[in-house]
Amino acid sequence: MRTTLIGRRAERLGAKHLLSRGLKLTAENYSCKFGEIKLIIEEGTSQLIFIEVRYRSKDNYGSPVETIT
Repeated sequence: MRTTLIGRRAERLGAKHLLSRGLKLTAENYSCKFGEIKLIIEEGTSQLIFIEVRYRSKDNYGSPVETIT
């Protein structure tokens, strides 16, 4: 499976998990001049949560959390 398709699948799984927890999806793959945010989730009426989705099939090049700067 191509890397792009795997990434999109991981994003969908992440969104599905968060929605099952009662959170509301506000935006996906939001882009601006500063970069991109994979998921923007709304919790209640006063909190926005910005989420970066990472997927790794192996830890040869580091864990997902180690790739975020």
